[in-house]
Amino acid sequence: MRIIPPDQPRTPGPRILFAEDFDDLPAPASAPEPEQPPPAPMLTEADVEAARREGHAAGLHAARQQAWMHLAEATAAVCRSVSEQLPADLAQREADLAEMSEAIARLFFAALAAQLPSLALRHAASEITHLVRDMMGDLALDCAMTVAVAPALLDELRSALSSLPHDLARRIVLQADPRVEPGDARLDWEAGAATRQTRKVQQALDDALRTLDLLPKLKPAAPLQDAAPIQHSERREAEHA
Repeated sequence: MRIIPPDQPRTPGPRILFAEDFDDLPAPASAPEPEQPPPAPMLTEADVEAARREGHAAGLHAARQQAWMHLAEATAAVCRSVSEQLPADLAQREADLAEMSEAIARLFFAALAAQLPSLALRHAASEITHLVRDMMGDLALDCAMTVAVAPALLDELRSALSSLPHDLARRIVLQADPRVEPGDARLDWEAGAATRQTRKVQQALDDALRTLDLLPKLKPAAPLQDAAPIQHSERREAEHA
């Protein structure tokens, strides 16, 4: 709007109340368009949950397959190692068993050889009695037999022979002979003789063991060394001890 000062002459013309022309007013701004609702999601929560479960199941299946594959490879490796080592282990086991069996056999026969003399003496009377009965069974009814044993065995053998039938016992003559080893016996009759000798049994056992290579392997004894002479003071201390 324009204001004319009072001292300024007014020029004729149309009167203008306002400097602005209200006829050419700008068009009112259009109303804003209403906001469109957001588009609906393409996947629902159920779809996401189903996809999660499917992915978990697929991952678990893949993990199990990989675990089974590793287990199969490890099992195959162990089987190969066992198959490669088994022949050597079996051979070593057989060798150990053979060595153990041989050691047990050696120990048994060594104990038997050591106890044979005492066993022969302990059972001498009964074994000589069986020998006499077997030998006299093949002799004539009137044939006598002389049985010679060590003097220490005479009484025990006489008691053992008393168990024989009377027709056999009456034809037996006992004789003490110091030349006979304890436990041995010498049987003589008219047409022959027989002996029971522990030494021959021992020799036969040694021959059999030697054939089987089962004789006890004894280490050679170490040579004895001459002891140093005892001094006078040491001898006195020994006597007091």
